[in-house]
Amino acid sequence: MKFNKFSFIYSIIIILLPFFYFLESNIKNFNSEYYIAFFLLIIISIFVSSILGLVLIRFFNDKNSEKFLLFSMFNFIMIIFFSYLYSYFNNIFFENRAEIVFFICFCLFLILIFSSKLKKFFLFFCIISFILTTGKILYLETNNNISNKKITNKLIYENFKINSKKDIYIMIFDGAISLEEFDEIYNLDVKEKFLENLPKEYIYHKNIKALSNNSAESIEKIFNFNSTDVNKKLLNFPKILKSNYFKDTDLKKFIDMNNLNFYFFGNSTINCSTHNINTCPNKERNKAKIYFFYLNDILEEFNHLTLFKMLKDKVYRKFTLEERLNIKILKLRHQMNIPLLNFSFEKFNKNEKNNIFFFYNYLPHEPYFYDKNCEFKKNKYNYNLNYFDGYRDNYLCMIKTINEFFNKNNQNLKQAKVIILADHGFPLKDLIKKKYSPIDKNQNIFIITNKHEKCTIKLNSGTQKVNSLLIKTLKC
Repeated sequence: MKFNKFSFIYSIIIILLPFFYFLESNIKNFNSEYYIAFFLLIIISIFVSSILGLVLIRFFNDKNSEKFLLFSMFNFIMIIFFSYLYSYFNNIFFENRAEIVFFICFCLFLILIFSSKLKKFFLFFCIISFILTTGKILYLETNNNISNKKITNKLIYENFKINSKKDIYIMIFDGAISLEEFDEIYNLDVKEKFLENLPKEYIYHKNIKALSNNSAESIEKIFNFNSTDVNKKLLNFPKILKSNYFKDTDLKKFIDMNNLNFYFFGNSTINCSTHNINTCPNKERNKAKIYFFYLNDILEEFNHLTLFKMLKDKVYRKFTLEERLNIKILKLRHQMNIPLLNFSFEKFNKNEKNNIFFFYNYLPHEPYFYDKNCEFKKNKYNYNLNYFDGYRDNYLCMIKTINEFFNKNNQNLKQAKVIILADHGFPLKDLIKKKYSPIDKNQNIFIITNKHEKCTIKLNSGTQKVNSLLIKTLKC
């Protein structure tokens, strides 16, 4: 084989460039485990690309190593150009958008092959882009490390010093509409039955609006007591739990100033063991599981709109692999899910410190693999969702989960402060009619707190909001 070292170097640069673009966009969300998984993915990609390059050389019966370069160019075009054009044609070519974009990209690839001038320009562009992107990554990483060392003081400490020796429970359910709206849509009496079983120490609040119409902003406002920086990029939960970000939140400062323990409970999709081990009740690290999660996380986002993702989806649908695979995955997620009622909080109360327990549960959001008794039911994932039946069963499972949580932990909760709320509403009425509309930030949500009858913070009940109820729960 005629080996051209410059062609090989160019090939490696072009293969690495999409990864560097991805790293540039996501560097603030990377921790050490993400970096290890990321570089492992790069090594795997270079190895696979080399093998495919050799196959290409054998196929053409050509001993010229420049075929490596052709493959890397094809790979770059089908990742970067394909995803850009696929997004650009978002509102047209609905039926055959992927095929049309592939045809355009393949024509571009052929032009690069047969035009030496364009090929040289493409290589020049890739090399300059690689240098600039690498420089920007180094700058962002350095700047990120410096900014992490700065101490911020948004919170007025003396206002949040507490004297009560009570544990605090903050529980978030994803997209839970108000009981009133749920009963109206389904013609049920869930609210009446639920309030009959609700312990007398707690109250369900009507007409409370969410902090936002999306999870990222709502969670960040809860972690920062509604004092978010409008210039800061919102962090998708649970990335805000990572130590680099969590340490600067108002909630973390509240925990530190009051000498509290903090425990995070997620479910099988959002799990503390894969995001921030320091917040988990069980601190055993399953490194293989963690790195697998990170690797899968990066791959899903990296290949989101690429040709390779489209091909995988088409093959899966053609042979119904996706449905069979998703049922297995959903069943595993259901089995691994951590319902609130499985925890006994007595073991945490042996510690001299008081605790904050933070829960995030995907209910009643899709995937709709729960029946009303929280048992697993088969369901197609993300295709032709039956919102009417699916949301109803997930919502009823949420109600059952909350009831059992109160029943099982009744003694502990009598000396505790609790807030159970939705991060945002859900456009259920429109989705039932097959209308895909954004979530209304003025939609009423599900929310329960202590009654706070003896609370010294006086707030007009007519103007109570999530933020004021959260402050009451923390302070009173």
